[in-house]
Amino acid sequence: MSRTSHNDMHAREEARKTMEILERMGGIEAHHLFRARLNERIERDSATGALGRTGAPRAANYRLAFMLLLILINLGSALVVLIQNAGDSTPAISEMLSSFGDDYSSSTFAYYQDQPVPDAPAETEAAPADLQAR
Repeated sequence: MSRTSHNDMHAREEARKTMEILERMGGIEAHHLFRARLNERIERDSATGALGRTGAPRAANYRLAFMLLLILINLGSALVVLIQNAGDSTPAISEMLSSFGDDYSSSTFAYYQDQPVPDAPAETEAAPADLQAR
């Protein structure tokens, strides 16, 4: 007899024994007040909220309060920075434009300044074609 058939026979025997035990057991009957107690508990839980007893909404309230506290701290720090910088004088637009003009008037940027182009002879107009031929 092979090992698998032995295991198969053993499993069938155990299943037969289990079924005999279940047949010998009488039907299980619930307590006569079970349904009334269950309905009462459902009504009580729905009235108070089942999550109220576990503390989940309380944790959500703490989370919301912490988020609001962080937002207030961020707004407060932004106001402090703005108030400290309010005393500083900001330069006028004309001052900024003149400083930009000074920066770009040096000889380093002379190459990029617009300079009048002399009248080009006809040969320079044909120069791109000459370059392409090479």
